Amino acid sequence: MRKWQLLTEQANDKLLSQYRQEVFPGKMIEEIAIYNQDVMAGRPATKAAPLFGQRLSALRKIKGLTQRELAEALGTTREMVDYYERRAINPALEVVRGCAKALNVSVIELLGSEDKNGKKRRGTGPTGKMRRLFEAASQLPRSQQDKLTAVLEAFVNQHAAR
Repeated sequence: MRKWQLLTEQANDKLLSQYRQEVFPGKMIEEIAIYNQDVMAGRPATKAAPLFGQRLSALRKIKGLTQRELAEALGTTREMVDYYERRAINPALEVVRGCAKALNVSVIELLGSEDKNGKKRRGTGPTGKMRRLFEAASQLPRSQQDKLTAVLEAFVNQHAAR
């Protein structure tokens, strides 16, 4: 780097520091984040991103990629990566496959149906009342489980006979 470039860079840093102190009085320099086009695009989100977008963004950051770098790997623009991360509710299969390949993860991991250990996750929705009752009943002594089984079988058989 030439001397004049270094001096210009130092002057810019000093001006930026003074500006930050004027705009954000009382804040430490480290607390003030600078807008970075490759990491943050557009306005801050007003609603949560779709699950696919959240997973894509998290995996991209884990891999240490910017939106621009991921876009280059996908052969698209940074704006499209931003769209996939923030708004794409139902991306095309080709997009999902391309993202998985670029991030070197499986499609299943990108879509979120496996945990990090490769085990299938249980349903992520609210637990049903019957499931909670069955799980609680499975903790009862065997004799009480047998009584519950007999009662349930009678109800199910009676309903099936109708």
